[in-house]
Parts: sequence; C-alpha cells; structure tokens
Amino acid sequence: MRGWRPGAARPAAGLACELATNALKHAALPSEQLLVSLYLTDDSPVVEVRDGSGEPPRLQGFDDESTSGRGLAMVDAMVASWGHERLASGGKCVYAVLRTSA
Repeated sequence: MRGWRPGAARPAAGLACELATNALKHAALPSEQLLVSLYLTDDSPVVEVRDGSGEPPRLQGFDDESTSGRGLAMVDAMVASWGHERLASGGKCVYAVLRTSA
C-alpha cells in the first residue's frame, strides 16, 4: 500500500473484509478460492474480490431489527463507485473504488 494517500489503508482494508465476507457467505463453495486485491488506479484506491460464482451481488433491503444484510449498503455508502464484472474464466470480480479527498 506504498504510495497510498494517508488514511486510505484502513477504509480499504475494511472494504476488503466486507467484500470477502459477502463472497464467502453468498458466492464461494468450500473448495473455491477467493482472490482479494488492493491497488491504485490514477489516484483512487480500489478493492477487488474475485470468486467462482457468476451470480451478481445484490443490495438487500433491511430494517432496524435485521441482524444481517447491511454489507453492500455499507460498501455503497463508503465508496465513490462499486460494481461487478463477469470473468471469462467463470465467476466474477466485485470492485469498489474509494473516494478521494478533494
């Protein structure tokens, strides 16, 4: 994470944990591996998680009583953008681009 702006590493690590947890809970089979990557494009930190499922991530509705289902809503609130791409080799890559300070 050399070259990242001060203060970007901790939010990126939190996002990586959240996206990896989502992949483990909703996409990965026990025999599959996940690939977590953190890198810079231009001046924006990016987090990627690749898994073997072709199913897209889904924002779930939740209420104050819900004990789960907030993961992607938290990601959505913390980043400049996020999305997913299907991989030619199968599976998908979920990515999140962190906000940069003005």
